[in-house]
Amino acid sequence: MISIVALAFVCEYLDSSLGMGYGTILTPILIIFGYEPILVITSILFSQALASFSAAIFHQKYKNINLFKKEDDTRITFFIVGIGIPAIILAVLISFELSVTLLEIYISLVVIAMGIILLSKKLFIFSWRKLSIIGIFSVFNKALTGIGFGPVFTSGQIISGKKPRSSIGITTVTEAPICLCAFLAYFLLNRSVDSTLLILLSIGALLATPFGPYITTELKNMTGRIIVGILTVTLGLFIIVKILIWPYVTTLVTEPFFWAFISLFAFIGSSTTLCSKRLGKFVRFNIAMVAIFALGRFILVLPFCQQPRFEMGGWHYVVGGIIFVIGLIFLIPLFYINPFPAPDEKTKLVTTGFYGIIRNPIYLGEILWSLGWAIMLRSVIGVALVPFWWGGLLFHVILEEEDLERKLDQKYLKYKTRVRGRIFPGLPI
Repeated sequence: MISIVALAFVCEYLDSSLGMGYGTILTPILIIFGYEPILVITSILFSQALASFSAAIFHQKYKNINLFKKEDDTRITFFIVGIGIPAIILAVLISFELSVTLLEIYISLVVIAMGIILLSKKLFIFSWRKLSIIGIFSVFNKALTGIGFGPVFTSGQIISGKKPRSSIGITTVTEAPICLCAFLAYFLLNRSVDSTLLILLSIGALLATPFGPYITTELKNMTGRIIVGILTVTLGLFIIVKILIWPYVTTLVTEPFFWAFISLFAFIGSSTTLCSKRLGKFVRFNIAMVAIFALGRFILVLPFCQQPRFEMGGWHYVVGGIIFVIGLIFLIPLFYINPFPAPDEKTKLVTTGFYGIIRNPIYLGEILWSLGWAIMLRSVIGVALVPFWWGGLLFHVILEEEDLERKLDQKYLKYKTRVRGRIFPGLPI
């Protein structure tokens, strides 16, 4: 449940700030989670309708659009909604007759082409004819497959001559009634709705709406065009991967030990920076390895990963949540030290605060959040792997401290004598 709310939050944050990504990303992920495609589409349509109404208010507040003073913004909104409703009805009526796979491949190719045009920086003169074609195509995509409206309509407006900020805002505004109409059409004809999924997605999406439109305000015209272009091409490629490649890897990605292997691989990559002067200089490499190490541990306990789940009568949220929060607290030093470059003679030794309790509080935070997250999601494998993560981090700490002893000499040896705990307070482990 929490993972679905979090996914909806992230996808709506992306969608409301850049005009695309909610349906395109969520649809394949929810299908992998085991939900029926028709239930996924209806839930996405309803939750995005609510979120788009909310985000539209913030786009207006932050002056990305002005539906009361800018005539073009208002006319485009009413124009697309007006031509979109018939397209919605047509799409829903024929949704059981067309090959959705072929349609999605076609959509992805169009999206990629539009992204490439945006990245070419070619300027276009605004045209109602171009906009109407793009609008009808976008609405048809959304009603039929749950994806394709944002990438096509946002990039299409920019290609038609609109500025990126107003294009993103108009997409959000028009998407609200479009999604609501499509949801009602599906509900009246099919009555297939998963109320739990619908509510969870709506909560996550609504929580993100105050933040996305604020990011839109920071977009400059050409910078916004490039960002939208890159994201458009990426989402187009994502659709193709989802259709042509994803079916063959779904078994792999639902295997928790696959993600454990990814984490292990990243951990080894991070540890090698301590043994290599050359790699130790590549801060971005180390950051990437640490991020992948965390990502693998985060994913392997999620509901779509098939594994045994234990029961705690609801207490798993309380116990796991407390441990998870304590882990995050011990990660606070990440905000005031730079842990990624390999240590050298100029390294400043921090011995106060968290570092006055244990020598490596960040690693304790890593262990605790992994354990808390696994307990919250009742993952037997996630809990069982925690001692292995601890063992690996202990090995990493030993290498790191040997390096610090060579570089800082007596300064670090005195610190070790005063603060005995490596990872756990008071213990040399």
